[in-house]
Amino acid sequence: MQNIIVAGRFRKKYIRDETLLYLLNNNDDFKIIDKRYLEPSDIKKGKHGNILAKLKYFFRNVFNELQYYSYILFLTVFLLFYKNNYNYIFVFRWNEPLIITLSIFDSLKSKIIYDLFVSRYLYAKTQNKNIPKWERVEQKVTDCCQHYLAETPLYRSFYSQKYDTEENKIKIVPLLPDRKWVEKPISEPKSEKPLIVGYWGNVLPQHGVKKIFKVAKMLKNNDSIKFRFYGKEKINYHKYSKFPNIEVKDFIPSFDKFIDSVDEIDIAFGHLNPIHDAHLVLPSKAMESMARGKVTIHTYDSKLKDYIDSFGYSPSMIFYKDTVEDLKNQILKINNNPDLKKEIGNNARKLILEKFNVTKKNNEFFNFLTN
Repeated sequence: MQNIIVAGRFRKKYIRDETLLYLLNNNDDFKIIDKRYLEPSDIKKGKHGNILAKLKYFFRNVFNELQYYSYILFLTVFLLFYKNNYNYIFVFRWNEPLIITLSIFDSLKSKIIYDLFVSRYLYAKTQNKNIPKWERVEQKVTDCCQHYLAETPLYRSFYSQKYDTEENKIKIVPLLPDRKWVEKPISEPKSEKPLIVGYWGNVLPQHGVKKIFKVAKMLKNNDSIKFRFYGKEKINYHKYSKFPNIEVKDFIPSFDKFIDSVDEIDIAFGHLNPIHDAHLVLPSKAMESMARGKVTIHTYDSKLKDYIDSFGYSPSMIFYKDTVEDLKNQILKINNNPDLKKEIGNNARKLILEKFNVTKKNNEFFNFLTN
């Protein structure tokens, strides 16, 4: 029996945190000692021009950070005092201050397992903001521990080469969709309907939402294809609302109802711009749509394509060549070839069920922890 302390800033309903916690809790060989810092999920930025809301957001953030650093202090004292009562300290993603603090003590350093997850340095490069800072922080963090997690072999190679970290220190635990995406029965599609191209989630530079709108504009006279976007507050859709083939809806708060809405679409997206970590990993919404048997389109990268194809379920998605014209052509190809759409969708779902299923044990992860 391994005693594992789970620690660090943890956000409820954040897919990476929740799935790793699920994996740890659902193994009889582990005893989990919960020492997480539960991050408030209701801190939201005020709307443009709303000074009171912005001030509230600022002070809530300051208070939250003070609480977090107090948590680090008390947790460090606890871990040092009870260092013989546990085998590992599992720290969730984006807890760099905690990792750097704990690694000061040799008795703790060797026990830390840290989820590197998404590179903050690559994100900073995308935003062109705080690049040297996050490069220094990630360099320090990758020097701190003996054990790390990464989402893909490509991400492992990136961390290893960028920060001169031994690859054998980094174990692969892929991003896994919430089990509801896998377990919930798939709604039967209507027999006759237009092809629905759907988008949901955040709107960041790597997502390439503008490209989807441009394709929708190009196909505005094609009655057989409709475009559906979820998230009015995040998508600047007003200049496109005049087109009859574009529909923008509010986010659906109910998880089950949202999955039903995804079941209605035919084509979904990963990252459409080759920036940030689009060449290293598929985002969560790509894994979710594949779990529901949808055709998913992602920016082309030969190594990432080879990684996905290596599981033996090709074709399981479409990698397009980063131009609006090619994106349009790929959508038209699926619209004109129902058999291809069905083949890709079936392969995508099989891939998730067999290789990225949170209800199945990730062998490398569990072997690493039990040995």
